[in-house]
Amino acid sequence: MLSELELAGLGVIETAQISFPPGMTVISGETGAGKTMLLNALAWLVGARADSSLVRAERAQVSGVFTIPPAHQAAELAVASGAAVE
Repeated sequence: MLSELELAGLGVIETAQISFPPGMTVISGETGAGKTMLLNALAWLVGARADSSLVRAERAQVSGVFTIPPAHQAAELAVASGAAVE
């Protein structure tokens, strides 16, 4: 489960940090508020190709925290892919 998303320099968003509690989360807002940028950040986080036209300044940065059960196969795959797992 995604528990935290942090991004900077992406589209209309200068910086943002969002914590997601367990359960369903809904993101809503006016047109141009940055909902699509959050979806792009999530896509980049899980390996989608970045679109350089969305970069606000010299660079964009996206990071996230995923919470998984101990000894889950996803942790093994993450480590094998070079991710930091605590």
